Amino acid sequence: MNKQNRKIRKIVLWGADFIVTIISFVIALMLRYGEKVMFPESGLDIRYGRVYFFPRANLLVLIIAILMLTVISFIGDINSNFMGRSFWKELVSDIETNTIMAASLTVVTFMYQNSAAVSRLMVGYFYVMNTIFFLISHLIIKSVADSVFSKDNVKRRIIIITDTNNYKDVLNNFVTGYSYTVVGSLIATNSSIHGKVEDKAIDAGSGEIPNEIVVTAFDDLFLNIPTLSSERKENIINAFADMGVRVHIAVDLPVAMGRTTSLSDFGGKYYCVNYSTKVISMGSLAMKRIVDIIGSIVGLAITGIIFIILGPIIKMDSPGPIFFSQVRVGKNGRRFKIYKFRSMYKDAEQRKKDLMAKNQMQGLMFKMDNDPRITKVGAFIRKTSLDEFPQFLNVFKGDMSLVGTRPPTEKEFLQYNSYYRSRLMMKPGLTGLWQVSGRSDITDFNEVVKLDRQYIYNWSLKNDFKIIFKTVGVLFNHDGAK
Repeated sequence: MNKQNRKIRKIVLWGADFIVTIISFVIALMLRYGEKVMFPESGLDIRYGRVYFFPRANLLVLIIAILMLTVISFIGDINSNFMGRSFWKELVSDIETNTIMAASLTVVTFMYQNSAAVSRLMVGYFYVMNTIFFLISHLIIKSVADSVFSKDNVKRRIIIITDTNNYKDVLNNFVTGYSYTVVGSLIATNSSIHGKVEDKAIDAGSGEIPNEIVVTAFDDLFLNIPTLSSERKENIINAFADMGVRVHIAVDLPVAMGRTTSLSDFGGKYYCVNYSTKVISMGSLAMKRIVDIIGSIVGLAITGIIFIILGPIIKMDSPGPIFFSQVRVGKNGRRFKIYKFRSMYKDAEQRKKDLMAKNQMQGLMFKMDNDPRITKVGAFIRKTSLDEFPQFLNVFKGDMSLVGTRPPTEKEFLQYNSYYRSRLMMKPGLTGLWQVSGRSDITDFNEVVKLDRQYIYNWSLKNDFKIIFKTVGVLFNHDGAK
């Protein structure tokens, strides 16, 4: 089903559910209040041409129910497999939909300032009636759709062209459904085309399409011939497309389990199938960037205050600059310069090679307790993570994100294998899943990579905010920041 058809299906089902919801609401009011619904003793006010249901607060139920129905239908897309659902699956789906609506109604009515005016019994009636009416209306819509789309003059008629090796498999797998019906099956080679279209036998050379096919009523062509030359495929495609039919070509692609695939026009000339491990929409990336910019502006303001206090102390504690900068590796191998408050002596990098034997990390990271390269002030700002604040500038510039993975040094990156490199699929971050998982207790770099990949594969803005809140807790507890 194409995008346009899916959109139409959503609108039609939402319209039907909208009508049913209003009917269920009115019936629920009548069951709860009886004649007071139509002839309220104290709720009727016609002085200004207005008529109110009794009590008026129950109208809130209808408004919230319609809003939730709209969200479920268009964002949740709960009816994506509508026609394929059996009776029992349909019942379960309708119960789920109305349970979500009822839960939302319950929360909103309890938050309502005059919640006592909203009848819980009426809400209960509404939930039961709406579930029943949803089921009935959906079964009726399916029955009507089945009778309409099963008619031959409605379904799209399609011809299959394949080769000898794939002929049986294509016919066995190409099952006629609601959308189309197969009216012909042909075998094509570089020099001929033969088979049957409806009751007409086809046997022709590689020239023009036989007239028996031209005068056949059909809408689409399905082409699955991996062994056919590109020139021959192009001739068939152009011949059928010129007739006004839609041509579909089966592409023999390598199987890449767990990968997301998409089709695109690449470079303005090539049609490509794209494989990727994780695809994040441009809208989600834009929202993440907006959060980064807002967060970095706030962070830079705090960094300025910290600098006024901490800068002179760093200078007095040991000779050297206030800030430390180093080339790190970011998203997909991009180099950038990271900034921190200096927490080590000036010759820290030169002394590192003499300390490698005391490295407590297994793999491509260095860590040791009581590192002699760390200054007295440096030990404090590392424990409190104050040394990290200048990285808000990296976030503002776009080299980093508030939440991401730890950016490796160039020396570490040059030793990466393909598995390790996968942790660079997203921008590095000030904090991340590894940092809030007790980083001082992790001594294996493979565990770091595992947590980074887990973050990437399960990424969402919601998870980013969870990590940010956990980071605040870690900072206050000084947990895992050694």
